[in-house]
Amino acid sequence: MLEKKERIAFVARSLLTIALFFSAYLAARQGIAAYHFRRGQPDDLRDAIRFDPQNPEYPDTLASAIHLYSDSANADLIVRLYKTSTQLSPYNSQYWSDLASGYDWAGREKDTLDALQHAIGLFPNSPELNWKLANFYVRQGHLTAALQSLRTVLMSGQVPSNEIFFLAVRATRDDQAILNEMLPPQAPLLIDYINYQSEAGNIAAAQHAWNRLFELHLPFKLQEALPYLEILIDKRDSETLERTWSDLRERFPSELGPRISEGNLITNGSFQMEFLNGGLDWRVTPTDGVTVSINKEPQGSNSLQIEFDGSRNLDYSGVLQIVPVKPSTKYVFSAIVRAQQITTDSGPRFEIFDPDDTSRLFVSGTSLVGSTAGSRQELQFSTNAHTRFVVVRIARPPSDKFANKVSGTAWFRDVRLSPEK
Repeated sequence: MLEKKERIAFVARSLLTIALFFSAYLAARQGIAAYHFRRGQPDDLRDAIRFDPQNPEYPDTLASAIHLYSDSANADLIVRLYKTSTQLSPYNSQYWSDLASGYDWAGREKDTLDALQHAIGLFPNSPELNWKLANFYVRQGHLTAALQSLRTVLMSGQVPSNEIFFLAVRATRDDQAILNEMLPPQAPLLIDYINYQSEAGNIAAAQHAWNRLFELHLPFKLQEALPYLEILIDKRDSETLERTWSDLRERFPSELGPRISEGNLITNGSFQMEFLNGGLDWRVTPTDGVTVSINKEPQGSNSLQIEFDGSRNLDYSGVLQIVPVKPSTKYVFSAIVRAQQITTDSGPRFEIFDPDDTSRLFVSGTSLVGSTAGSRQELQFSTNAHTRFVVVRIARPPSDKFANKVSGTAWFRDVRLSPEK
């Protein structure tokens, strides 16, 4: 009995020793393979495969290296190497994607699509894989399928939306297809697309997306729409701008309603609301030496207050509003103004001009200096046949005098602009 137990123990020790030697042998081979793999050259990668043929990374990397470095790469060899990786690791989507690249390079379109779809089946929401599939569909002319793949990429948020929009627009000029197949019902993405198309000058496409945004009643903030308004102003598209501003007034009645008065083209002319700093509201540029605020007047109405601290001879134009107007039309502008201890011979005043060509239109009000009681100033002007916008601003040109540092405070309220009756 003892002799039998000794034999069993001997066999067990022998098997364990063999297993340890075999494990050490495999580890040594894997170590040698890893050494060759790190060297990265095609011949080294072949040695890595020879020493560790079960590692799927090695044939995949070799196939990529051959494709990259060889001028006369063998397409069949590249496909075979990529395919080996998918066989060794069938649930790795990257290997299937690389196999699709090999098939694509070899001109095997059906196999390319099958491999890409297999990869996406393993990782459905991968932006990289869907981007690759979308580009393949574009090349094949399958535009609806391409847009649907780009939708997944867009929703991932991992690829800049402008890159996605560029590919979609380049592939198809049908902005309705882009709206229907690619753009999800999400306000931020629709607004991004609106800005993209409008910046590219495709106002009609931007307006289609704008209409979709409103049709779906998607929530967004007023400030998010201001970049689109800026583009419309830059494009001098007064008709679309006014229509868009009207849409926003309906969507945001509590934010825009109090700013707009019937018969007055000036927005927020009574200064009942804080400045939007965009759109058709007042814009205030922070300037050293000047403090701009909304002041409650004793009579209960608000006014714009501009205070100069006396530290410099300012060339100031930090408060303005852009106003759409009709060409070849007479207008009347007025405001109630007041000043307290405005120094120098050059004080703040209203200026109205055509932003594209001041030779078409430039009028200036009376400069406020010293201390004055509240009074209404009025300006009359006619627009040029080409004028679509005017800028209404409060400016203070620099003084040429020795004592030229301006100080004091000015107030402006009840600012109005309307066509002459």
